[in-house]
Amino acid sequence: MILEGLLTVVKFLITTLFGVINIPGLPEGIQNSIDYFFDLLFGGVQFLGFIVHWQVVKVLLPILLAILVAEKAYYVIMWIIRKLPFLGMS
Repeated sequence: MILEGLLTVVKFLITTLFGVINIPGLPEGIQNSIDYFFDLLFGGVQFLGFIVHWQVVKVLLPILLAILVAEKAYYVIMWIIRKLPFLGMS
């Protein structure tokens, strides 16, 4: 609820500040290229949905990210510990 209110305020401020500027639309060729890219992107996600159920992805993706972050955090912590000479670790 708070986040929604903040985003509404930010949207209002952006539209108010940039509302007076006349920004032209994108050329049709660039717009078609962007649309094609997003069609490919979302088509790939839908294809992945045939192989792996979305509920499985919602559970496994945070676990995978936690493992990757934990590995990096371990290396950073060990680097810091090695830099402290009074602990006697090498």
